[in-house]
Amino acid sequence: ILDDIYIETNDWIFDCYMWSSFYLFIVCAHNQCIFYNLNEKSIEKIVYCSQKCMLYSARIINLEINRPSEKDLNDLLVASGTIFNEILLWSPNDGQIFSTLKAHQGVIFYIEFSPITGHLFTTSDDRSVNVWHLKFDSISINDRISKKLTNSQLYTRFYGHAARVWQCVSFLDNDNVEYLCSIGEDLNMCLWNVNEKCLIYRFDAMRKGSKNIWSLCKNFDSMEILTGWCDGGLRKIDLKHYI
Repeated sequence: ILDDIYIETNDWIFDCYMWSSFYLFIVCAHNQCIFYNLNEKSIEKIVYCSQKCMLYSARIINLEINRPSEKDLNDLLVASGTIFNEILLWSPNDGQIFSTLKAHQGVIFYIEFSPITGHLFTTSDDRSVNVWHLKFDSISINDRISKKLTNSQLYTRFYGHAARVWQCVSFLDNDNVEYLCSIGEDLNMCLWNVNEKCLIYRFDAMRKGSKNIWSLCKNFDSMEILTGWCDGGLRKIDLKHYI
């Protein structure tokens, strides 16, 4: 059990990821990754992306879902959404950029990744949700197999919101069909079929009189979505009725 740990940075924190029970990785707004040693209760090192710029969002991705407790930085990837409307995919080990994703016409507010399908989802100020397909090859590093990003391309773009898109979550059903839910400033939640690249359903104004919908989470087992509103309210939606 961790206690008496207080971490303070001089920057906005966009994502945190606990690794091997000993390290906490923190990505901050100036496109750097902080390695915090939980045992020593101190910052061990800071790795800057080779492109130094401000961010609007970031996500630490574990490429090896079957070994979440091993400490191997080759299995980690940082996806950062920059002020230049790009997504940088880079290594927290040395700051090397593997790929730069360009298609959005606005800043990126949120990044989601599915390790099963290899899809990266990004929401933006340009009212779109982009789906990128990332391809990885298995390589041998230090007598073990790791993954290396070898290709990245735009898979599809979703337009269905009338304002900025804040967040999204993805999931698979029992038939391995991939779906995506997104929420926006327009008070709508959109349900998309990723495989067929189409909009299934749009949930309009889910709370009367509310001014914004800010958060979104999913229940993997029951295919339920929970949305959080600025008036303090929550709403649960059973997606099985719509797909």
